[in-house]
Amino acid sequence: MLNIQRSIPIPRISLEKLINYILSIGENPGIDCSTLKDRGLDIGKGRGDITRFFQRIGVIEVYGDCNIRLTDTGNMLYRALNMDLTLSKMLFHLILYRELPHYRLLINLISEEGPRVSMSFID
Repeated sequence: MLNIQRSIPIPRISLEKLINYILSIGENPGIDCSTLKDRGLDIGKGRGDITRFFQRIGVIEVYGDCNIRLTDTGNMLYRALNMDLTLSKMLFHLILYRELPHYRLLINLISEEGPRVSMSFID
């Protein structure tokens, strides 16, 4: 039997876009989903892919008619982004490591392989 798999385009989302999303929420608590999309900070239908991602890892919460605010974790990340870039990178790494098993697996694999693999996004 021959299976045909269609490719699903996955948009590239830069770290800068993720950071700008968090900064925008921190500066505008209660902002709605459509405003984020209008500003180019979210993609996809409904709540949007970035909103669903940050909600999944506990950085934001969605309430009411798609209004968004930072959680306690999100507020810590927001404050770190405004104070110290190195601290914010470490905090974001820890959040991803704690919440995403596939991220944890990747980091553990990179750690086992040693310096042959670059981790410049964390440095």
